[in-house]
Formats: sequence, C-alpha cells, structure tokens
Amino acid sequence: DVLAKACRTPGIAVMGPESMGVMDVLARRFLFCGRLPEIPRAGRVSIVSRSGGLAIEAIRAMRDDGRLGMRRLACTGREGGMGAADALRDLAKDDGTATVLLLLESDPCAASLLPGIEAIGAAGKEAILISTAADGTMEGRVVEALASRTGAFLARSMDEAIEAAAVAEARPAGRGRGGAAWVASASAGVGEWLEREARSAGLPSPEPSRATSRAIAKALGPAAGKAIASPIDLTAAAVTDASVLESVVAAMAADPGTGAVLVSLHPSAGKSYSDRRNARWLEFLGRRGRESGRLVMPVQATAAVAAPPMGMAPGASAAARNAAWW
Repeated sequence: DVLAKACRTPGIAVMGPESMGVMDVLARRFLFCGRLPEIPRAGRVSIVSRSGGLAIEAIRAMRDDGRLGMRRLACTGREGGMGAADALRDLAKDDGTATVLLLLESDPCAASLLPGIEAIGAAGKEAILISTAADGTMEGRVVEALASRTGAFLARSMDEAIEAAAVAEARPAGRGRGGAAWVASASAGVGEWLEREARSAGLPSPEPSRATSRAIAKALGPAAGKAIASPIDLTAAAVTDASVLESVVAAMAADPGTGAVLVSLHPSAGKSYSDRRNARWLEFLGRRGRESGRLVMPVQATAAVAAPPMGMAPGASAAARNAAWW
C-alpha cells in the first residue's frame, strides 16, 4: 500500500504485490520472475491472470499444442496497483492482440471485470475465460453470468481454452451469423456421436432447402437416403471418391440457413492414400469456410495426445461447444 501510494503521484504503474510480472513477447520485453522452459513463440494471444502459476500452465499448454503464439502477459497478483480490469482495457486497444485468455481464481469481485471484457468484445477481439470457482457456487455463477453477458467462451479446462483460441484463429473474421449446424462423417456411428454433442451444445438442426437436399442427394448417389437430414453419412462413396465430401459440404455451406458445418475426419499422419486424401479435405474445408463465411470445422472425434493440424478440433464435445460459441 505504501509503495502504491508513493508511485501514484508521479504516475508510475505498480503491478502486484505477489505478481510474477509482465511480458511483451513481440517487443522482447520480459519483466517476469516465473520459470519457463523457453521464451514463448510470438503470436496474437494475450493472457491476463492474477495467479502466476495458472499463467505458466497456460503458456506451457500453448507451447505443447503448437498452434498458437503469445503476444502479452499480465500477472496482476493481489492488485495493489494495476489490476486485471486495467490489463483488459489495455489489451482492447492493442492491435497485436486478437484473443485474450482470462484466468480467474475464486473471486467474489469478478463482476468488476465486466467493463474490461466488454471492451475486448467491442474491439472485435475474443475473450476466453477459465475459472477455478466450483460449479454452483456464488463465484461460479458470477463467472457464468460474465460469459453469458459478454459472449466470452467459458472453458471447462485449459485444453478446451487453448482449443477455443485455435478456433478463433482459424475461423472467418467477425462474429458468427447464427443458423443451423450440419454434421457429416464417413462413419455413421461417429456422425451420430458428433450430432449428439452438437445438439447438446444448443446448435439447431438444419432444415435444408429443396436445392440443398437435391445437391446432397446427387453427390451421394445411390447411398443417399430418402430424407436428407443431419448427420449425413458420407459412406464408402467419399472414401473412394474425395470429391463426394467436397460436393456435400459445398451444398451444406451454401444453404441460407446454415451457420456451421462439422465434418469428422482423421488427421493426416503419413503418406498413404487416405492421408493424402484427408490432407486434401483439410485444405478444402479451410478454403470453403473462408469463402462462405460459415464455420466449416474439421473434427477429430477423440482428443488425441498429439495436437491435430491447425483448424482441426480435437474432441467432439469441445468442437460442438466451440461451434456454438462462434
């Protein structure tokens, strides 16, 4: 308190006490006393956390995932001077920050962060919240309300938070357009699994136009059922002819009621025919998403140990929650 008061008059910013410090990775400025295995790779994700330990876990998770780089870090500690709200307002004005990870401990004053999170959204950036507060507690309900009020993504784990940041990096610019979510898979069982997760996350089922139904039926040929509905089983037709998936997804994305298309794939991991085919599909799905303005998301149904390629979501549940957030 004495230090904060002494610095206030000359306009010196104080971070802490009990703060590990700050980083600006792009500018190579590190006023940070925590231990990291290496300097983070530069990118567009910034972190705000009172806890230095949680911040280090987030940095390590980003490094292990491999898809994201870091812009700035603010560990605010006990906030005798600058706090998380100040850091959020600063990051809202930072052109180098696209996504903010906000790591929250159990804090009855979390509601005070509302203006800062709203500033992040107003600047066209994304906020992703992680809270240590237990579900059902007052602190937990406050954090849920913050996410609901601001449109921030409330992650259930560090891995899910990193995945949300990767989705924010890979998806088309701007907020989602709403609309229904299609599911497509070359496996009927995996498609039903992903379909269940999509509906559990609150994503509405599509009601395709006649033109969309005809286009999908034409692409599938004899394998098409009488009624075209999500999930679409691409069957062996897509396995033997890569253009089948592309034609089906193009029809889904072009439908006026579509907001998202989730496609179950295995990541390319070698040089076999199926690896080359899946690499082609990943490139196509990314291009189709950019061109259509819809969220076209390739999904690895189970969360593998190794991170999937950029833009490919690991885990049906996390993918569905991310698509609903978008």
